[in-house]
Amino acid sequence: MGKIKTLNIEGIKAYIEHKAGALRRPFGKYLAKQEARLIKKLARKFKQQLRWILAEAKQLDFFGEKKGLVILDKKTYYDEIDKLVDGIPYNTEIVDNIVATAKPVYKKGVAKGIEELELGRYGVTFDLVNDQAVEYLEKLKTLQLSNFKGSISRTTKDKIRRILVESAETGRSYTETSKLIQAQGDEGVFSRARGELIAVNQIGRAYGQGNYDIVDAFRKDTNSIIQKYWQTVEDDQVTEECAANQDQGWIGYDEAFPSGDEQAPRESNPRCRCVTAYRTVDKQGNPD
Repeated sequence: MGKIKTLNIEGIKAYIEHKAGALRRPFGKYLAKQEARLIKKLARKFKQQLRWILAEAKQLDFFGEKKGLVILDKKTYYDEIDKLVDGIPYNTEIVDNIVATAKPVYKKGVAKGIEELELGRYGVTFDLVNDQAVEYLEKLKTLQLSNFKGSISRTTKDKIRRILVESAETGRSYTETSKLIQAQGDEGVFSRARGELIAVNQIGRAYGQGNYDIVDAFRKDTNSIIQKYWQTVEDDQVTEECAANQDQGWIGYDEAFPSGDEQAPRESNPRCRCVTAYRTVDKQGNPD
């Protein structure tokens, strides 16, 4: 009993530390609120997808009365499964929710760049990156609706296809299969944990891209010399790679951080909550 209590306390401490770290980001309260809203929206759509898949899977021929007979060759049930998987609904709504959230978050990133470099004194406004914002949001939607590896739609389809193919090939019953699909609502592609991962990742990227785009546009417009700094949230969930990036200190605008990334959050860490800070310097590298 004592061990269980200890584990629960440790879990609570980790949760509190995670939330505290998230709030230490620039506009931390705002970003945390956007994450929470997006997580709720994703959770609703995931539940709808889960219910739809369970209902449709029940109609598959290899779960029918003739299951024990060799009446379906592999191509037939592969075709059945592909048709079901390709018809999974709500992907468009999921991506629309992500894009709708990313838009104001991108603007917050732009606002941070304007504030950080005091670009208002140069008359710089969001209008400087209007085209970049439109391009970013369009690419985000196209990518996540695509069948490219790593896209939200592709990840869901691949997981459900694997479960159904294994059931068809091994003779697993619908009851057994439905339990495996339902489990995806606890720890898989329809879980709250996945919703949190998507929200943290997409909001972090939208903020970072807005921040980068305004700084880059200003640099090109004025030929200013810019340095950048990798800023972690400094909690125990910061990875070694992110910590090493921060330890590098201020580096040149065109340099890569030790992890190989050009800006935060890290490409290979979907849970990264780091941001990039920027500053202008003179030709000797002294801050303006």
